[in-house]
Amino acid sequence: IPQSSVCDGKPDCLDLSDECNDRCHVRIIENVALEGLAWILGSLATLFNSVAFLRGMYNLRSVTPGTNLFKMKILILLIASGDLLLGVYLLAISIYHRVYHHSYCSKRFEWLTSTSCAVMGIVSTMGSLLSLFSMTVLSVTRSLKMTNLSVVDLRSFKSSIQILLIGITIVISSCLMTAAPLFKPFEDFFVNGIYYPGSSLFVGSVTKSKHLEIFGGYYGRLKNKDLSWKNIDKLVVSMFSEEYG
Repeated sequence: IPQSSVCDGKPDCLDLSDECNDRCHVRIIENVALEGLAWILGSLATLFNSVAFLRGMYNLRSVTPGTNLFKMKILILLIASGDLLLGVYLLAISIYHRVYHHSYCSKRFEWLTSTSCAVMGIVSTMGSLLSLFSMTVLSVTRSLKMTNLSVVDLRSFKSSIQILLIGITIVISSCLMTAAPLFKPFEDFFVNGIYYPGSSLFVGSVTKSKHLEIFGGYYGRLKNKDLSWKNIDKLVVSMFSEEYG
């Protein structure tokens, strides 16, 4: 490859040596200060939120269901759960950074397409959404109480059901938004490229534009250049099935 293609951010060599060498490299956490901060914040968040969650669950037994205090404690438990997930995420990322370290650059596409990376994405997004939704509901609840707009009998059975439904809605909404990128119908909104292990034709994370460039040389000019990942997958499979049977 030409010298200008070395360290240009676009892998050209099958072993990624043009982007992973003494001149350039990629790591999970680029900055040493950020790595230290991730270890500290991850450890503290995991420790303190674990304690807060366990103590909250224990103290919840002594609170009358349906009261305003009960509602607040449920929301605080959800916030602690979200922050706990974020702490676990920071610790996990720090650990994986140590495991891969210098080898991450040449193995990054394996990592980015691995189950571990997908799980880390789910954990971090789930934690963020749980905290965000719970804090929003908590703020709205407190505002309504302060302005006397809450007309619900806080000790009624109806209020207990309301609290339960709010908690379930927060969890289900967080799960659906977290899992959306994993579903096929939404892949065109979230997937930036596809990795083909061991392929000398498709190197690195291949974008749609790169696919179209390769398809143009193989199939000729394509009328529709706005292809979905589903159609791209079919064209790639057809290429290799025709070449290699």
